[in-house]
Amino acid sequence: YTLEAATALRVKPNEKFVLRVTNATDELIGIQIRGLRLPSFPTVANIERGATVELPLQLADSGTFLLQATDVEQIARGLSTLLVVEETIPPQVHLELPFLVQDREHQLPPMLSLNGEAKASEKAADPIKVQPNTRVRLRMANATASRGFLMKFDGMVAFIVAIDSTPSEIFRPRQDAFPFGPGARYDVIFDVPAGTRPTISVDDGQFKQELMQFVPDGEPRPALPAVVALPPHPALPPEIELARAQRFECVFGAPNALRSFDLKRDTPTSLALINKSGAVLSVYLGGQVVRVLHPAD
Repeated sequence: YTLEAATALRVKPNEKFVLRVTNATDELIGIQIRGLRLPSFPTVANIERGATVELPLQLADSGTFLLQATDVEQIARGLSTLLVVEETIPPQVHLELPFLVQDREHQLPPMLSLNGEAKASEKAADPIKVQPNTRVRLRMANATASRGFLMKFDGMVAFIVAIDSTPSEIFRPRQDAFPFGPGARYDVIFDVPAGTRPTISVDDGQFKQELMQFVPDGEPRPALPAVVALPPHPALPPEIELARAQRFECVFGAPNALRSFDLKRDTPTSLALINKSGAVLSVYLGGQVVRVLHPAD
């Protein structure tokens, strides 16, 4: 595969395959897969110009993963794609679509691309015609280098079923919007009712951009049963025993505050992230599945 060959690479759980990466750029590149738990996939660094690396893989975890370069400048130039590991029993939908948001370098006014196609901020998205009552699943990833957005769903009731490559409890986001930081992945399912024109847009506080819209057309489909949650991850506990958790603080912006942590295997850990940098930060924790705690937890 090359990162430019497809918007999404698809494999089945526990299917053996070879990921072949060819560096056709003029620079060294490294690659990573965001969302895989260790030791599934180590980061591969320093692939020489013109070199090809073959990586034999067998992934047990189903989910929507993000394969991309390790260098921020290369991510900004579009070196990203989706890697989809399908569920053994997928949810009942009529249409599944990738939703890969990327930077468009050196564009004024600021622009984004969706699935490799540039999206002008002042232009409505091209309509996607579907039969009324079509159920859609979006595999969403923010593959920009450093841009965060508010993702808005208008004209439909959208349910989040997975966050950052891991099944979640099914829920409708508050005010039909959720934060979409760099590297984030969401799986979203919704129906397209008759007489509506559902749209999906991003808002970063400076500009709002419509990325996708659906237009009901033709004979209605029979309505499907209510959307249900994906099967939970078999290796993750339904609850974390916080009463016996190790607790650490990670302070950004304070002198000498960042340090390493020694964690005990199979012991719950609570990590408090404190931002004293004066800027909005996105923090990436690789190789592990984490949960964001409510202040009351």
